[in-house]
Amino acid sequence: PRTQITGPVARGDARTVALHLEAIKRDLPDALPAYVSLAVASLEISRADISPDDARRLEDVLDRFSR
Repeated sequence: PRTQITGPVARGDARTVALHLEAIKRDLPDALPAYVSLAVASLEISRADISPDDARRLEDVLDRFSR
């Protein structure tokens, strides 16, 4: 079943998420934890709708920026 979540996480688009995170880190670093938290929640909701490889790539990107 498709979720009602949209956007790069729901599509399994780790490249776009990484670009978002890089821009946020550079331009609005205080917002970075919020974006990561929302992306993690979105990933959990969307996990059934994306490939395991895409989910793993997203996890890797989110892990890199959550440190």
